[in-house]
Amino acid sequence: MLRNIENRIESEILYEINIGDRNVELSVTLDYDDLPKAIKTVERFKIERAFIKANYKKIKSLTVRELEILKLIVRGYCSKEIGVKLFIETSTVASHRKKIIKKLSIKRSIDWFLFAQAFHLLD
Repeated sequence: MLRNIENRIESEILYEINIGDRNVELSVTLDYDDLPKAIKTVERFKIERAFIKANYKKIKSLTVRELEILKLIVRGYCSKEIGVKLFIETSTVASHRKKIIKKLSIKRSIDWFLFAQAFHLLD
């Protein structure tokens, strides 16, 4: 049984959310011209959910320190800056970086950001 929890108009978009026992039903009414962008957004959401599902165990395998370093890397800090910020040696940062790369199977620079975005590490 679904129950309606919200019915709102924002920027000419009407949406309604109904929550059931395990599922949520979302109904969206929008201008026809907005449909292609809405479809792309839903497709990106599906891809991100698949990425999260496929990599959840990997991200959970990181230590608290490795997560901290991952966040700083994707924010643009170099190893020396991370070392200063965390009061550790640059060589220790390099060691953590190698472990992160191995645990997350990082092959390309963009992979750092894909993990950070999917697991909300940039907030």
